Amino acid sequence: MKFKLSLLATSLSTALLLSGCGGSDSSVEDKIKDAITENDTDESITIAGAIAVKVIDGYLTNAEICVDKNNNSICETDEKLDTLTDENGQLEITEENRQYSLIANVIAGKSSDTDRVGKSVKSYSMTATAGKTVITPFTTLASIQNLTLDELAAKYNLDSSIISGDYIEAKKAEDTKESAVKAHALARSIANQLDETISATKDDINIINKNIEKASLEIDNLINNDKIDVVDNSDLIIIDGKVTTSPITTDLKSYYENSKDWYVLIDGYDRLLKEKYENGKLTYLPLEYRSDVASPEEYSVINNKITFDSISYDNFSYEYSLIHTYIKSSFSIAHNSDGYEIFFITNKNLEDLSPLSISKDDLIDKNLHFIFNDKYNGVDESLAQLQFSSDHSFSSTEDGKTDSGSWSIVEYTLPDSEVTTKALELKFPGEDIQTEKWILLERNNDAMVFGSYYTHLIYNYESGENIEQEMLHLQGFSFYDKNTATSIFNQWKYGETLINDDLKKHIENDQYWYSASFNNSKYDENGFDKLNYKNGTVSGTNNDDSEAKSTAYTIEDNIISYTDIDDADISIYNSNSFDLRVDADANDLILNTTTNINEYEQINLTKEDFAKQSWFYIFDDSNNQNIEPRKLTFKYAENGKLTVNNEDLGDTWDIKDGKLVGISGDNNQPYEYFAILKDENSIILASEKDGNLCIEFALFKDKETADAIYHKWDSLVPTYNQYNQYNQYNQYNQYNQSNKR
Repeated sequence: MKFKLSLLATSLSTALLLSGCGGSDSSVEDKIKDAITENDTDESITIAGAIAVKVIDGYLTNAEICVDKNNNSICETDEKLDTLTDENGQLEITEENRQYSLIANVIAGKSSDTDRVGKSVKSYSMTATAGKTVITPFTTLASIQNLTLDELAAKYNLDSSIISGDYIEAKKAEDTKESAVKAHALARSIANQLDETISATKDDINIINKNIEKASLEIDNLINNDKIDVVDNSDLIIIDGKVTTSPITTDLKSYYENSKDWYVLIDGYDRLLKEKYENGKLTYLPLEYRSDVASPEEYSVINNKITFDSISYDNFSYEYSLIHTYIKSSFSIAHNSDGYEIFFITNKNLEDLSPLSISKDDLIDKNLHFIFNDKYNGVDESLAQLQFSSDHSFSSTEDGKTDSGSWSIVEYTLPDSEVTTKALELKFPGEDIQTEKWILLERNNDAMVFGSYYTHLIYNYESGENIEQEMLHLQGFSFYDKNTATSIFNQWKYGETLINDDLKKHIENDQYWYSASFNNSKYDENGFDKLNYKNGTVSGTNNDDSEAKSTAYTIEDNIISYTDIDDADISIYNSNSFDLRVDADANDLILNTTTNINEYEQINLTKEDFAKQSWFYIFDDSNNQNIEPRKLTFKYAENGKLTVNNEDLGDTWDIKDGKLVGISGDNNQPYEYFAILKDENSIILASEKDGNLCIEFALFKDKETADAIYHKWDSLVPTYNQYNQYNQYNQYNQYNQSNKR
């Protein structure tokens, strides 16, 4: 943010790479283990000074808890607790707050369920009445219907002692396993039907009760036929009153290796791959239009991420991961760790394709939230709302802009095939009417996946010539639920969630925020401005407090908008040490910290901070106001050698007087940087110019964090982003020649 009177202009220089300036508390789990009293019926655990609360469908991590002090079943801003649930679904509340009902908000794209891989793709709320220390689908339905848990258990033919506590833990005991497995499976079924607000769930309670009855009968039938493992590892899907089971994905390695072949369609570059995962290796299989395949690649899995440690082509090393944002038994959606491409991964044969037929009932009077790439030979992450009317008109609304056209269902024969299907034909008005035919590749109760065919020039390896071929194109993903679509889209576009859930509370902390740019053309020898946020107003002064100005501000999602000066900051990273924001007007990266960097003290670095470690550097590689976001990987060897993006350029490093020093290999010039902010995961490096502080680099230990920050910043800088995507495309064309993603 910059006040236009230059008063709060963010001013500090950054530099080109290797050049001059241009505690931990004990866990809730530990406290529970030390608890002195326990009530087996309602899972109440007493801890001196606090109450441990557990949020369960599976154990729900990063769920938000609200204390419903006004008893209106709404999570008010001032009722939210500061911390989210931990990896065991637990957090502490004070004994004072125990007298109120509690609300747990599961946040799409942020919260995780230990039942399954990845982030939750749906936002929903659960509640429990005062005194309970578990919040579950059962406590929610009991509260909504004004029933005790004993009454609810009788209504649903469940064991009251099981649904009143931790039914997941109860599965470990042989005498309670069957009852607990049933309760857990039914809880998953209920959670899939819960809405984003308690009141909305209450409106649906009659339908939910009917579905619970059907699901309960199916569970009993499966258990009676010795299929308790199916019950324990499946979702119960209820469509039009019919109950089916769908396997839950709890491990990506098993998910991929238990299926024979996978077909991968990549948006942005229209590449179809055929793959096999086996014994920790990925093998590319030949397709009809190309017989060349790459060598098997080793991979590793952590939660929803598959990492390919090193891919080399013509001495080019490229380390990347696939981040999975939606996983079902027959297909998944993923994007690569750089955030550029989105992947449709399915065990359905896309080479010998038999599309599903689409009908008007799939479209009319439904709000479809459509995730797609709006750029050919590149990536432009897009999310639109599609609406189809019975008069065969349709509209597409994206970023407040609405386009319209006409639609129809037509017979369509696939190119070079005798396969005929029902396709969606869209006509877009204009000087030349544009017509597209979409085919339905996949559908489930959440989504529809659309494809189409485009003509491409394909290199024939036998003849050495380019030939025209109709290639399958991934059109996009259409979701019925807005939260699900938004969650997947945000993870694709912005990466991992790095933003404080209550940004207003985070910045209104009764402290000054000191603000500095990473762009060296904005360096100001007078020092750094300081800002104070309070009650929707930000007040700022320059370094010596000689001038002052204030303006109102508002926050929507991660955007801080300043009312009186027509400017905004886009918050892309928050931590206890510092924040990173992007100035919406200038696109430069801004360091914000409550540490007074006008009167900074050097933080001593040690060799242990760098030796045998990799750091991911984020910085502005520009000497002028044309912002150039960069991300590089620095690996520090014990012998003082330094590699950049796995290349040995002759750089050296050492630690002297607590500073990072060395020689830059490309120009044989010395460099010297010191830390002004440091925690276990990040460092801010700076230098001095004429006795003044210059911010240089933000260093991160975690690659995914650095990737997310870089992609968020880079996506907001159009000129550089387009140039970067062009280079990415050229790289991917190289990979395409060797069947690499």
